Amino acid sequence: MGQERDGISMLARSVNLSPMDALARENYAVGLLQTSRPEAAIGQLLAALVVRCDRASLYVHLGSAWEKLKNRDRARVAYGRVIDLGMMRPDVCNALSVIHDECDNVNDAEKLVCLALISAPSYGKAISNWALLLKKFGRAQISSTWMIRATSADPEAIDLAFNRAALLLEMRVLDDAYAGFQRTLQLSADHAEARFNKATIDLLCGRYPQGWNDYEWRWKTRVYSRHETAHRVDMALFRSGRLRNETVLFIHEQGFGDTIQFCRYGALVSGLGGKV
Repeated sequence: MGQERDGISMLARSVNLSPMDALARENYAVGLLQTSRPEAAIGQLLAALVVRCDRASLYVHLGSAWEKLKNRDRARVAYGRVIDLGMMRPDVCNALSVIHDECDNVNDAEKLVCLALISAPSYGKAISNWALLLKKFGRAQISSTWMIRATSADPEAIDLAFNRAALLLEMRVLDDAYAGFQRTLQLSADHAEARFNKATIDLLCGRYPQGWNDYEWRWKTRVYSRHETAHRVDMALFRSGRLRNETVLFIHEQGFGDTIQFCRYGALVSGLGGKV
C-alpha cells in the first residue's frame, strides 16, 4: 500500500512539473484508475485530451473510467472516438459490444464482438462475451464450448471463470458449476456473486450449514445491494430449532408472489414456539 501511494505521488509530481505533458497525465490517470479513483482519472484524461485529442489510448482509459462509474452513455462515446480515429482495437470493440448488449442492442453487440474476435481470436474477454451472446440466442450448448475456450485463453481472469460457472448453473450442471464458483473464489475471495451462487448449490444439495452461511453474501451482490439497508436489523438470525416465545421477524426480499408463498412458514415457526 505504501509503495502504491508513493507511485501515485510520483506520477502526480510529474504532472505538476509538466502540466502540458499528455503522457504524464495519462500515466497518472492509469494509476488513479488502478487505485479505484475514476473521477480523478477523468479529470486528468480530459486535461490530456486538450493537448492530444488524437491520442486513442486516452479515450480508451476515459471509456474505462466512465464504465467504472456506471455511465454507459459516456463510456460508449469515449470508446466510439477510438474507432473514429481508425483504431479497431479488440478491447474497445468488445467493450462497446458489452455496452450495446446491456442496452438490448444485440445486433450491434454481435457485430462488434465479431470484429474483436477477427483481430484477436484468442482474446478471452471477447470469447466469453460471444459465449454469453450465444446463450441469449438460445444456443446454450455451443455457448458452453466457447466459454471453455475463454477460460483456457485466460485462466486467471475472474470474470471469465464466473461467467462459465454461471452458465453451467443455468444449464443445471451443478458439480461443474460448483467447481467453477470455487475457482472464481480462489481468484477473488470476496466475489459476492460467486459466493452467493455457490451457496445456492449448497442449499440445493442439502449442505445447509455452509449454504445458509454463504447465502448472506447475497446482500453484497449487484442485484441485492440496492436494497441492503432494508434488511439490516440489530438482532440474531433465526437458524431453525426450538424457540422460547422469542419473536421472529419476517422480511420479504423478492416479488409479491414469493412473499405470499413464504408467509406459510409463519405457522411452522409458531409451531416451534415463536411469535411471528
